[in-house]
Amino acid sequence: MHAAWFMLGLLELFEGHVNEAIVAWKALDALEPNDALRLCAHGLFLLVYDEIDQAAERLRLALQCNTLNPALNEYMSATLKSIEERDTRPDVASANPATHRHLLLAGYASSTARH
Repeated sequence: MHAAWFMLGLLELFEGHVNEAIVAWKALDALEPNDALRLCAHGLFLLVYDEIDQAAERLRLALQCNTLNPALNEYMSATLKSIEERDTRPDVASANPATHRHLLLAGYASSTARH
């Protein structure tokens, strides 16, 4: 059931509905602090609020903790790659809300996992 809450939050985030994503991800607070879904949600939340380094740290930790959902690792790896590429391109590294959505969608587009 927690995977469903995570996905709902992710879909809300893709649509630009940050508050709705936060509400959906609230259900993940019941999980252990090192649960991959909880860490991913927190990382994506940080990304939206331009906490790029902390977001990347959370997503890396989620990759290490995730043993149950390979598709999640694929998406998070692609998102991390987008973050790293963004940091090396000065024309994209500016604080721009559209950039955050681009990073989220780039992670999805780069992932071969489809549901």
